[in-house]
Amino acid sequence: MMMQSVNVPNITWTVLTAPDMDPQPYNEETLKRAITDGLDSAGSPLEYPMPRWQMSEKDLNDLVTFIKTLK
Repeated sequence: MMMQSVNVPNITWTVLTAPDMDPQPYNEETLKRAITDGLDSAGSPLEYPMPRWQMSEKDLNDLVTFIKTLK
């Protein structure tokens, strides 16, 4: 992965939940699934290099709460 660039998508809550989000807007549950299982809002696999994170339910809820504050 050295010397490889990755286009990182905008993960602000406003963008993730926008009605025109493709394939569909995220909600808290689908965002949690993206973080832990690497699946988009419609249930399809996210592109490489999206990692799959293992964390406690509290940490996952805290992360979603944090993402909601991003501008």
